[in-house]
Order: sequence, then C-alpha cells, then structure tokens
Amino acid sequence: MASVVYALTALLSAAVTTAGIAGLLGARWSTRIEWLVPLGGFELEMDPLAGLFVALVGAVAVATSIYAVGYAGRDRRGCVAHAAFIGAMALVPLAANVMTFVLAWELMSLASYVLVLDGARAGREASASTHAAWVYAVMTHAGLACMLAGMLLLTAWTGSPRFADWGAAAPALGAGARSLVWALLALGFAAKAGAVPLHVWLPLAHPAAPSHVSALMSAVMIKLGVYGLLRASFLWLAPAQVGWGVALLLVGALSAVAGVLYAVVDRDLKRLLAFSSIENVGIVFVGTGAAVAFAATGLPSLALLALVAALYHAVNHAAFKSLLFMAAGGVLHGTGTRDMELLGGLIKRQPWTATCFLVGAIAIAASLQKIHPTGTYVAWAYPFLTVGFFAADSAVSRAQSHLRSTIDYVARRTAS
Repeated sequence: MASVVYALTALLSAAVTTAGIAGLLGARWSTRIEWLVPLGGFELEMDPLAGLFVALVGAVAVATSIYAVGYAGRDRRGCVAHAAFIGAMALVPLAANVMTFVLAWELMSLASYVLVLDGARAGREASASTHAAWVYAVMTHAGLACMLAGMLLLTAWTGSPRFADWGAAAPALGAGARSLVWALLALGFAAKAGAVPLHVWLPLAHPAAPSHVSALMSAVMIKLGVYGLLRASFLWLAPAQVGWGVALLLVGALSAVAGVLYAVVDRDLKRLLAFSSIENVGIVFVGTGAAVAFAATGLPSLALLALVAALYHAVNHAAFKSLLFMAAGGVLHGTGTRDMELLGGLIKRQPWTATCFLVGAIAIAASLQKIHPTGTYVAWAYPFLTVGFFAADSAVSRAQSHLRSTIDYVARRTAS
C-alpha cells in the first residue's frame, strides 16, 4: 500500500513539474473558488516566479517519492503525510490571497511536523525526534505569527487580502509602514528558511526525519522562505528599500559563515548536511539582498544579475542537497549509524551509494559547476538507482554482519 502511495505521488509530482515549467515559460492562469475558503475564497495564480518554485517542488518530489519506495518499503508510516507535504508545498507559490497562502503554509508545516515526529513513532531515537519535532513546531509557528501579523496589517492598509491588489496599493503607503510589514514578513520567511539566528530547528529536524523527508525539507521547503522574501520585496511591497537589501546581506553572510563553522566540527552525517543547508541558504540570501539593494538604488541590470545568481544557486542546491541526503539515508540504512567517526570503507560495501555521494560531494564543492553548469542535475538520477540497489547494498551489509557474528562466536568458543 505504501509503495503505491509513493508511486502515485511520484506521478502527480511529475505533472506538477510539467505545470511549473509551463508557468516558468510564460503560461499564466488563475482560478478562484469563492465558497471553499472564507475571507476571500480559495485563489491560485500562476506566473513565472511561481512556476520556477512549483517546478522545483515537483522535480525534487519525483526523486524523493521514487527513493521512498526503496527506503520505506512497506512501512505505511508517513506516506500520506509525505503526499500532503508535497501538495502543500506546491500550493504555496500558487496562492494568490492571504487565506489560501496561510492554509497551504500551515498544512506544509503540520505535515512536515508529523514526518519529523515519525522518528519517535518508529522507535528511532525517540527522545531526540520528539525534541526536534517540538522545537520545529515552536519555531515554525512563531514564524507564522510574524508572517500573519504582516499580512493582516497589509490587508487592513490596502483594503484587500489579494496579493495582486497589494502590489498596486503599496506605493501609496509610507516607507515606515512598508518597512514594518517587510520586517514582520521577513522574520516569518527567514524562520522557515533556517537563516541565522532563526536556524535552531533545522539541525535538529533534518537528522530526525526520514532521509527522503530530509531531502524535501532541505532542497525545497526552506527555499519557500526565499520565495516569500522575493514576493514581499519585489511585488507585494515594491518599490524595495536599500535597508531591506542590507539586512538580507548581513543575515546571509552570517548564515553562510556560521553554517560552515558548525558543519566542519560535527560528526553526525545528516546534521552536517543540515548545517551545510544553512550555509547555502545564506548564500542565496546574499544574492537576494544584493538584488534588493541594487533595485532600490536604480541599478536594474545588476539587480537582475544578482537575482539570477540567487535563483540559480537555489535550484543548484536543491539538486545536490537532495542527492546527498538520500545518499546519507543509504549509508544509515546499510550501517545503522550517522557517526562519521565510525564509518569507513563504504565504497566496498555500498558502491552505488558511495559513488552517488561522491558526485554530490564534488557538486557541493562547486567542481561540477566548473565543468558544466548543469552537472549537479545527475543528482535526480540517484533515486531511480536506489530502488534497485538498496536491496543489493542491504544484502551485502547483512552478509557482512552475519560473517562478523560468526567470527566473534568462533573466537569466543576458542577462547573458552
């Protein structure tokens, strides 16, 4: 049953990817169902920015859903929450009014909370998973409170809950009012992105969640915080102000440096990757902040260049980080540990996992980008290999475990 759910999720995610690519290429559409949601109805709208993030959600979801078939097997825990998580993330960029956005955002948060808590329900490091889920719930809802406060202020001042109306009415608002709303929205979106100092949930939640969920959270979910900042800075509250860009530059630089420093001293494989995600989000924030600052100072060409760099790195990070988290899941599945001090010689025991991890490691070191700008997209081939190779790697691991047990038994008998 679980395998069927994951397979259907992969197929639907492929359709989402196609729709996102079409939107990115200019196919615009909108839909509104008045009776479905109070205070403005259920409203979706596709534009190129939404299309980019919808395509990103769909592409990573295809990979993680196929991976989950081999990783989770017949374990039904989390398969429905996994599908709901992906669906909610696909709706967030399409939301066109406050209620639709908040409902999609909250569903995304609740589904991911359930998936983080799955480690405790499955008996894997139960206390650590419970603590991680609790910290994640507190931080994500604190961020939601800030974001909702900003949206409600903007709704009151513009007289409309629709995002399109905000962009038209925002220039008439005072600079102080727009900066207040931007600060509240930025706090909410930065908390979801895991930027320093709002990052405390990220190195706890990523290791606690199943590896295909960690890949989704790191590759896609935290990028939706970046999406929100782009919407707020360039569309909802335009024209941008220099101070907004400077704030993003400072937070981005702090996140990038802190993420690296935390990563180099950590022994836990998945937590190291989580700290690396903080670093890479910081890099994206630096590009976004530069784009906002350049736009505010009347330098559109430089703003466009910085924005393209930020978005390119966001897509690039989604590719190689999803690969690395799924490869880390393969290591954990085969060895039973995330402690890198206890790992070694894996290329003999898990050759396909080791090879794919090497590709991801080279990509994160930026070597593949120097060879070819699309080099890291081999990351999304890994889940297709995983379904077949998990069985092989697991069989080798079990055989070696039995061999070690036999040797230990013979040694004890000989000693006695």
